[in-house]
Amino acid sequence: MDNVDVLIVGAAPAGQINHRIIDKRSTPLAAGQANAIKCVTMEMLHSLGVGDILERTACRVDERVFWNPDGHGNIKRHKVIPGIVTGIKFPREFALNQGIVESLLLHNVKKFRAKAVEYSKVPLSVKMIAEEDEYPVQVELQSTEASMSVELDVQTDHR
Repeated sequence: MDNVDVLIVGAAPAGQINHRIIDKRSTPLAAGQANAIKCVTMEMLHSLGVGDILERTACRVDERVFWNPDGHGNIKRHKVIPGIVTGIKFPREFALNQGIVESLLLHNVKKFRAKAVEYSKVPLSVKMIAEEDEYPVQVELQSTEASMSVELDVQTDHR
């Protein structure tokens, strides 16, 4: 049984805490599921040290254009929403394959922390074992590849 301060379910940057990261997928993403990066996310990615390379790689979304049928078998531009907003540090949105973002984040997690994402694992159960214990939450993990499960105690107080 491992003791960690935080169990992160789903691969993501984890910060400087005693943690364990699991993900039900068997490998990192090859293709994206959500390919838009908002300006506030880009600001956070800059603080993690990957914003510059992502900004150079991504396509800036300067506008969104919506099209609808015109009633004569054609489509017609219906609405345009500008992607440039004055007064904010970054463009409102970037478009970039989520697999690229995850790959850069995983590289940085490995670079700055010794822990890697544990793929093919899902939480099976979560239970309180004793509120006065240092690690009072117990999480049972199950491998999605085999019938193996492990128990993990999680700390609940914020230090």
